[in-house]
Amino acid sequence: MFVSFVSNFDRFSLTIARWLFTSDIRRPATGNYATPWDAT
Repeated sequence: MFVSFVSNFDRFSLTIARWLFTSDIRRPATGNYATPWDAT
């Protein structure tokens, strides 16, 4: 059960990291990193 939680969390973390990375790539001219709390 704990192993399942860890693997799910790791997958979630990779998804978030990928989203942040692609968001930063999509908006290169802003000069700011795309963040979940400031994704305007």
